[in-house]
Amino acid sequence: MRYNNSSSGEECPLTKGRSYKYTLSMYCGDGLKFIISCFTILTISITTTLILQILYADGSPQDKASIHGAVATDYTNCSQIGSKILRKGGNAVDAAVAATICMTVVAPHKTGLGGGGYIMIYNHKEQSEPIIVDFANNTITDNFVQDEIRIPAVLKGLEHAHKLKGKLPWNEIVKPSVSLAKGGFVVSKELASEISKNINYEILYGHINAGDILKLHDLSDLLNAVALEGTNVLYNGSFSQKLLHDKVKLLKLLPQLVNYKPDVYIAKKSSFYKHAIYYSPHMSLLKSMITALENLKISTDNTSIVETDIEVAKTLINSVSIPLQIKQYGLLYSTVFILKRNIYVCIYTFCNNIDFI
Repeated sequence: MRYNNSSSGEECPLTKGRSYKYTLSMYCGDGLKFIISCFTILTISITTTLILQILYADGSPQDKASIHGAVATDYTNCSQIGSKILRKGGNAVDAAVAATICMTVVAPHKTGLGGGGYIMIYNHKEQSEPIIVDFANNTITDNFVQDEIRIPAVLKGLEHAHKLKGKLPWNEIVKPSVSLAKGGFVVSKELASEISKNINYEILYGHINAGDILKLHDLSDLLNAVALEGTNVLYNGSFSQKLLHDKVKLLKLLPQLVNYKPDVYIAKKSSFYKHAIYYSPHMSLLKSMITALENLKISTDNTSIVETDIEVAKTLINSVSIPLQIKQYGLLYSTVFILKRNIYVCIYTFCNNIDFI
Protein backbone atom coordinates (compact mmCIF):
# COMPACT_ATOMS: atom_id res chain seq x y z
CA MET A 1 0.00 0.00 0.00
CA ARG A 2 1.23 3.46 -0.57
CA TYR A 3 0.80 6.59 1.19
CA ASN A 4 2.83 9.58 1.95
CA ASN A 5 5.63 9.96 4.20
CA SER A 6 5.94 13.23 6.02
CA SER A 7 8.97 14.27 7.86
CA SER A 8 8.65 17.79 9.09
CA GLY A 9 11.61 19.99 8.54
CA GLU A 10 13.07 22.83 6.53
CA GLU A 11 14.13 20.45 3.77
CA CYS A 12 10.49 19.93 2.78
CA PRO A 13 8.99 23.22 1.55
CA LEU A 14 5.26 22.99 1.00
CA THR A 15 4.08 23.01 -2.59
CA LYS A 16 0.75 22.66 -4.31
CA GLY A 17 -1.15 19.68 -2.98
CA ARG A 18 -1.96 16.57 -4.94
CA SER A 19 -4.58 13.94 -4.41
CA TYR A 20 -4.15 10.33 -5.42
CA LYS A 21 -6.18 7.19 -5.40
CA TYR A 22 -4.96 4.48 -3.13
CA THR A 23 -4.81 0.77 -3.82
CA LEU A 24 -3.55 -2.24 -1.91
CA SER A 25 -0.83 -3.12 -4.37
CA MET A 26 2.33 -2.15 -6.16
CA TYR A 27 4.05 -1.14 -3.01
CA CYS A 28 5.94 -3.86 -1.37
CA GLY A 29 9.19 -5.63 -2.08
CA ASP A 30 9.96 -8.55 -4.30
CA GLY A 31 8.50 -11.50 -2.47
CA LEU A 32 10.10 -14.14 -0.34
CA LYS A 33 13.69 -13.33 -1.32
CA PHE A 34 13.13 -9.76 -0.30
CA ILE A 35 11.65 -10.81 3.03
CA ILE A 36 14.61 -13.08 3.71
CA SER A 37 17.01 -10.24 3.02
CA CYS A 38 15.00 -7.99 5.35
CA PHE A 39 15.25 -10.39 8.25
CA THR A 40 18.88 -11.21 7.57
CA ILE A 41 20.13 -7.66 7.36
CA LEU A 42 17.89 -6.46 10.17
CA THR A 43 19.30 -9.19 12.37
CA ILE A 44 22.82 -8.03 11.54
CA SER A 45 22.02 -4.40 12.24
CA ILE A 46 20.31 -5.16 15.55
CA THR A 47 23.14 -7.37 16.71
CA THR A 48 25.76 -4.79 15.75
CA THR A 49 23.84 -2.15 17.68
CA LEU A 50 23.68 -4.40 20.71
CA ILE A 51 27.41 -4.94 20.58
CA LEU A 52 28.14 -1.23 20.48
CA GLN A 53 25.71 -0.50 23.30
CA ILE A 54 26.89 -3.30 25.53
CA LEU A 55 30.62 -3.12 24.98
CA TYR A 56 31.08 0.63 24.81
CA ALA A 57 28.93 1.36 27.84
CA ASP A 58 31.72 0.63 30.37
CA GLY A 59 29.08 -0.06 32.98
CA SER A 60 27.70 3.46 32.86
CA PRO A 61 23.97 3.86 33.56
CA GLN A 62 21.68 3.92 30.57
CA ASP A 63 19.69 7.02 29.65
CA LYS A 64 16.33 7.12 31.35
CA ALA A 65 13.10 7.82 29.56
CA SER A 66 10.86 10.57 30.79
CA ILE A 67 7.94 9.83 33.07
CA HIS A 68 5.54 9.99 30.11
CA GLY A 69 7.49 7.50 28.02
CA ALA A 70 9.53 7.50 24.84
CA VAL A 71 8.56 7.10 21.18
CA ALA A 72 10.92 6.31 18.31
CA THR A 73 9.84 5.99 14.67
CA ASP A 74 11.31 6.81 11.28
CA TYR A 75 9.07 9.85 10.75
CA THR A 76 8.13 12.88 12.81
CA ASN A 77 4.42 12.54 12.03
CA CYS A 78 4.31 9.04 13.46
CA SER A 79 6.37 9.88 16.54
CA GLN A 80 3.97 12.73 17.24
CA ILE A 81 0.96 10.44 16.89
CA GLY A 82 2.51 7.92 19.28
CA SER A 83 3.33 10.66 21.79
CA LYS A 84 -0.22 12.04 21.66
CA ILE A 85 -1.62 8.59 22.36
CA LEU A 86 0.60 8.33 25.45
CA ARG A 87 -0.51 11.76 26.66
CA LYS A 88 -4.15 10.72 26.24
CA GLY A 89 -3.56 7.93 28.72
CA GLY A 90 -2.78 5.17 26.26
CA ASN A 91 -0.20 2.54 27.10
CA ALA A 92 2.88 1.52 25.14
CA VAL A 93 0.95 -0.94 22.96
CA ASP A 94 -1.62 1.72 22.05
CA ALA A 95 1.10 4.17 21.06
CA ALA A 96 3.11 1.59 19.11
CA VAL A 97 0.08 0.42 17.13
CA ALA A 98 -1.00 3.99 16.35
CA ALA A 99 2.50 4.96 15.24
CA THR A 100 2.79 1.88 13.02
CA ILE A 101 -0.53 2.60 11.31
CA CYS A 102 0.84 6.07 10.65
CA MET A 103 3.92 4.48 9.07
CA THR A 104 1.68 2.62 6.62
CA VAL A 105 0.42 6.01 5.54
CA VAL A 106 3.65 7.95 5.27
CA ALA A 107 6.16 5.22 4.42
CA PRO A 108 4.67 2.96 1.74
CA HIS A 109 8.13 2.16 0.42
CA LYS A 110 8.99 0.60 3.79
CA THR A 111 5.77 -0.88 5.04
CA GLY A 112 2.11 -1.09 4.17
CA LEU A 113 -1.19 -2.66 5.06
CA GLY A 114 -0.33 -5.46 2.66
CA GLY A 115 2.83 -6.45 4.53
CA GLY A 116 3.73 -8.57 7.53
CA GLY A 117 5.89 -8.34 10.60
CA TYR A 118 6.44 -8.98 14.29
CA ILE A 119 5.47 -7.29 17.55
CA MET A 120 7.39 -7.88 20.77
CA ILE A 121 5.84 -6.80 24.09
CA TYR A 122 7.95 -6.93 27.24
CA ASN A 123 6.93 -6.09 30.82
CA HIS A 124 10.10 -5.30 32.74
CA LYS A 125 8.29 -5.06 36.08
CA GLU A 126 6.81 -8.54 35.81
CA GLN A 127 10.12 -9.95 34.48
CA SER A 128 8.09 -12.34 32.36
CA GLU A 129 9.22 -13.58 28.98
CA PRO A 130 8.24 -11.21 26.14
CA ILE A 131 5.19 -11.97 24.01
CA ILE A 132 5.60 -12.02 20.24
CA VAL A 133 2.72 -11.44 17.84
CA ASP A 134 3.78 -12.93 14.51
CA PHE A 135 2.00 -11.68 11.40
CA ALA A 136 4.87 -12.59 9.10
CA ASN A 137 3.10 -15.94 8.74
CA ASN A 138 0.88 -14.46 6.04
CA THR A 139 1.46 -16.96 3.27
CA ILE A 140 -1.34 -18.04 0.94
CA THR A 141 -1.79 -21.50 -0.52
CA ASP A 142 -2.61 -22.64 -4.07
CA ASN A 143 -1.23 -20.71 -7.03
CA PHE A 144 -0.84 -17.57 -4.91
CA VAL A 145 2.49 -18.94 -3.68
CA GLN A 146 3.89 -19.01 -7.22
CA ASP A 147 2.78 -15.41 -7.72
CA GLU A 148 4.40 -14.42 -4.40
CA ILE A 149 1.07 -13.09 -3.15
CA ARG A 150 0.65 -12.95 0.61
CA ILE A 151 -2.19 -12.03 2.94
CA PRO A 152 -2.27 -8.33 3.89
CA ALA A 153 -1.55 -8.94 7.55
CA VAL A 154 -0.38 -5.70 9.13
CA LEU A 155 -3.78 -4.45 10.30
CA LYS A 156 -4.75 -7.87 11.61
CA GLY A 157 -1.49 -8.15 13.55
CA LEU A 158 -1.81 -4.66 15.01
CA GLU A 159 -5.43 -5.21 15.99
CA HIS A 160 -4.55 -8.53 17.63
CA ALA A 161 -1.82 -6.91 19.74
CA HIS A 162 -4.22 -4.13 20.72
CA LYS A 163 -6.85 -6.65 21.83
CA LEU A 164 -4.24 -8.48 23.92
CA LYS A 165 -2.61 -5.53 25.68
CA GLY A 166 -4.15 -2.25 24.50
CA LYS A 167 -6.03 0.21 26.69
CA LEU A 168 -7.68 2.94 24.61
CA PRO A 169 -10.59 2.20 22.23
CA TRP A 170 -9.50 0.93 18.82
CA ASN A 171 -11.02 3.84 16.91
CA GLU A 172 -8.91 6.32 18.91
CA ILE A 173 -5.81 4.43 17.81
CA VAL A 174 -6.64 4.53 14.09
CA LYS A 175 -8.28 7.96 13.73
CA PRO A 176 -5.06 10.05 13.73
CA SER A 177 -3.87 8.23 10.60
CA VAL A 178 -7.29 8.70 8.98
CA SER A 179 -6.86 12.44 9.34
CA LEU A 180 -3.27 12.31 8.14
CA ALA A 181 -4.14 10.42 4.95
CA LYS A 182 -7.08 12.72 4.23
CA GLY A 183 -5.41 16.03 5.02
CA GLY A 184 -2.14 15.17 3.34
CA PHE A 185 1.49 15.31 4.37
CA VAL A 186 4.80 16.42 2.97
CA VAL A 187 6.55 13.96 0.67
CA SER A 188 10.01 13.21 2.00
CA LYS A 189 13.14 13.00 -0.14
CA GLU A 190 13.31 9.28 0.57
CA LEU A 191 9.79 8.57 -0.64
CA ALA A 192 10.19 10.77 -3.71
CA SER A 193 13.39 8.92 -4.58
CA GLU A 194 11.75 5.50 -4.21
CA ILE A 195 8.81 6.53 -6.39
CA SER A 196 11.14 7.78 -9.11
CA LYS A 197 12.94 4.42 -9.18
CA ASN A 198 9.84 2.23 -9.42
CA ILE A 199 7.58 2.35 -12.46
CA ASN A 200 4.64 0.94 -10.48
CA TYR A 201 4.86 3.83 -8.05
CA GLU A 202 4.95 6.38 -10.85
CA ILE A 203 1.93 4.78 -12.50
CA LEU A 204 0.04 5.27 -9.27
CA TYR A 205 1.30 8.69 -8.23
CA GLY A 206 2.75 10.28 -11.33
CA HIS A 207 5.84 12.39 -10.86
CA ILE A 208 6.22 13.51 -7.25
CA ASN A 209 8.90 15.72 -5.79
CA ALA A 210 10.10 16.01 -2.23
CA GLY A 211 8.04 18.70 -0.55
CA ASP A 212 4.81 17.98 -2.43
CA ILE A 213 1.67 17.44 -0.39
CA LEU A 214 0.21 13.97 -0.90
CA LYS A 215 -3.42 13.27 -0.05
CA LEU A 216 -4.72 9.70 -0.04
CA HIS A 217 -8.50 9.84 0.15
CA ASP A 218 -9.09 6.18 -0.66
CA LEU A 219 -6.68 5.10 2.05
CA SER A 220 -8.34 7.51 4.46
CA ASP A 221 -11.73 5.95 3.69
CA LEU A 222 -10.33 2.46 4.25
CA LEU A 223 -8.73 3.36 7.57
CA ASN A 224 -11.89 5.13 8.68
CA ALA A 225 -13.89 1.97 8.02
CA VAL A 226 -11.30 -0.03 9.96
CA ALA A 227 -11.51 2.44 12.85
CA LEU A 228 -15.29 2.09 13.04
CA GLU A 229 -15.76 -1.61 12.24
CA GLY A 230 -12.42 -3.28 12.93
CA THR A 231 -10.11 -5.05 10.53
CA ASN A 232 -12.76 -7.53 9.43
CA VAL A 233 -14.02 -4.87 7.06
CA LEU A 234 -10.85 -5.45 5.06
CA TYR A 235 -10.78 -9.24 5.35
CA ASN A 236 -14.42 -10.19 4.86
CA GLY A 237 -16.20 -6.94 4.01
CA SER A 238 -16.66 -4.90 0.88
CA PHE A 239 -13.00 -3.93 0.67
CA SER A 240 -11.91 -7.55 0.32
CA GLN A 241 -13.97 -7.77 -2.87
CA LYS A 242 -11.64 -5.22 -4.45
CA LEU A 243 -8.46 -7.19 -3.87
CA LEU A 244 -8.68 -9.22 -7.05
CA HIS A 245 -10.18 -8.60 -10.46
CA ASP A 246 -9.88 -12.33 -11.19
CA LYS A 247 -13.12 -13.82 -9.82
CA VAL A 248 -11.74 -17.37 -9.74
CA LYS A 249 -8.73 -16.32 -7.68
CA LEU A 250 -10.96 -14.16 -5.51
CA LEU A 251 -13.08 -17.15 -4.49
CA LYS A 252 -9.93 -18.96 -3.37
CA LEU A 253 -8.46 -15.94 -1.65
CA LEU A 254 -11.43 -14.74 0.41
CA PRO A 255 -11.66 -17.79 2.74
CA GLN A 256 -7.96 -17.43 3.53
CA LEU A 257 -8.42 -13.74 4.27
CA VAL A 258 -11.37 -14.43 6.57
CA ASN A 259 -9.63 -17.25 8.46
CA TYR A 260 -6.23 -15.59 8.82
CA LYS A 261 -4.93 -15.13 12.37
CA PRO A 262 -1.53 -14.01 13.63
CA ASP A 263 0.48 -16.40 15.79
CA VAL A 264 1.25 -15.52 19.41
CA TYR A 265 4.09 -17.15 21.32
CA ILE A 266 6.75 -16.57 23.94
CA ALA A 267 10.09 -15.17 22.78
CA LYS A 268 13.24 -17.26 22.82
CA LYS A 269 16.05 -16.17 25.14
CA SER A 270 19.82 -16.27 24.76
CA SER A 271 22.64 -14.82 26.82
CA PHE A 272 25.04 -12.33 25.29
CA TYR A 273 27.87 -11.03 27.50
CA LYS A 274 25.63 -11.65 30.53
CA HIS A 275 22.75 -9.74 28.93
CA ALA A 276 19.43 -11.38 28.02
CA ILE A 277 18.57 -11.25 24.32
CA TYR A 278 14.98 -12.07 23.30
CA TYR A 279 13.97 -12.94 19.76
CA SER A 280 11.45 -14.78 17.65
CA PRO A 281 11.82 -18.57 17.58
CA HIS A 282 11.95 -18.29 13.79
CA MET A 283 15.12 -16.18 13.89
CA SER A 284 17.47 -19.11 14.31
CA LEU A 285 20.24 -17.12 12.64
CA LEU A 286 20.41 -14.77 15.60
CA LYS A 287 21.39 -17.48 18.06
CA SER A 288 24.26 -18.65 15.85
CA MET A 289 25.39 -15.05 15.43
CA ILE A 290 25.42 -14.49 19.19
CA THR A 291 27.47 -17.63 19.71
CA ALA A 292 29.94 -16.63 17.01
CA LEU A 293 30.35 -13.14 18.47
CA GLU A 294 30.96 -14.40 21.99
CA ASN A 295 33.72 -16.62 20.63
CA LEU A 296 35.59 -13.45 19.63
CA LYS A 297 36.23 -12.75 23.33
CA ILE A 298 35.67 -9.03 22.93
CA SER A 299 36.33 -6.95 26.04
CA THR A 300 36.36 -3.28 27.01
CA ASP A 301 40.11 -3.28 26.33
CA ASN A 302 39.78 -3.88 22.59
CA THR A 303 36.35 -2.52 21.63
CA SER A 304 37.69 0.84 20.45
CA ILE A 305 40.11 -0.42 17.83
CA VAL A 306 39.24 -0.71 14.15
CA GLU A 307 40.44 -4.29 13.94
CA THR A 308 37.78 -5.38 16.41
CA ASP A 309 35.04 -3.69 14.40
CA ILE A 310 36.27 -5.47 11.29
CA GLU A 311 36.29 -8.84 13.05
CA VAL A 312 32.76 -8.25 14.34
CA ALA A 313 31.51 -7.42 10.84
CA LYS A 314 33.27 -10.45 9.31
CA THR A 315 31.87 -12.75 11.98
CA LEU A 316 28.33 -11.48 11.45
CA ILE A 317 28.52 -11.94 7.69
CA ASN A 318 30.14 -15.38 7.89
CA SER A 319 27.65 -16.64 10.47
CA VAL A 320 24.72 -15.61 8.30
CA SER A 321 26.16 -16.66 4.92
CA ILE A 322 23.97 -14.32 2.88
CA PRO A 323 23.41 -15.71 -0.64
CA LEU A 324 24.89 -13.46 -3.30
CA GLN A 325 21.63 -13.16 -5.19
CA ILE A 326 19.93 -11.53 -2.21
CA LYS A 327 22.22 -8.52 -2.40
CA GLN A 328 20.27 -7.14 -5.33
CA TYR A 329 17.29 -6.42 -3.09
CA GLY A 330 17.08 -3.27 -1.03
CA LEU A 331 16.45 -3.30 2.68
CA LEU A 332 13.00 -1.84 3.20
CA TYR A 333 11.37 -2.17 6.58
CA SER A 334 9.89 -0.06 9.35
CA THR A 335 10.52 -0.19 13.08
CA VAL A 336 8.64 1.47 15.91
CA PHE A 337 9.88 1.45 19.51
CA ILE A 338 7.78 2.60 22.46
CA LEU A 339 8.57 2.71 26.18
CA LYS A 340 6.13 3.70 28.90
CA ARG A 341 6.89 2.96 32.51
CA ASN A 342 7.90 -0.71 32.53
CA ILE A 343 6.41 -1.73 29.18
CA TYR A 344 8.59 -1.98 26.08
CA VAL A 345 7.04 -2.53 22.66
CA CYS A 346 8.85 -3.05 19.37
CA ILE A 347 7.02 -3.42 16.05
CA TYR A 348 8.88 -4.47 12.92
CA THR A 349 6.97 -4.44 9.63
CA PHE A 350 7.98 -5.06 6.04
CA CYS A 351 6.39 -5.09 2.60
CA ASN A 352 5.19 -7.97 0.50
CA ASN A 353 4.82 -8.30 -3.25
CA ILE A 354 1.01 -8.20 -3.33
CA ASP A 355 0.25 -7.09 -6.87
CA PHE A 356 -3.34 -8.35 -6.92
CA ILE A 357 -5.54 -5.31 -7.43
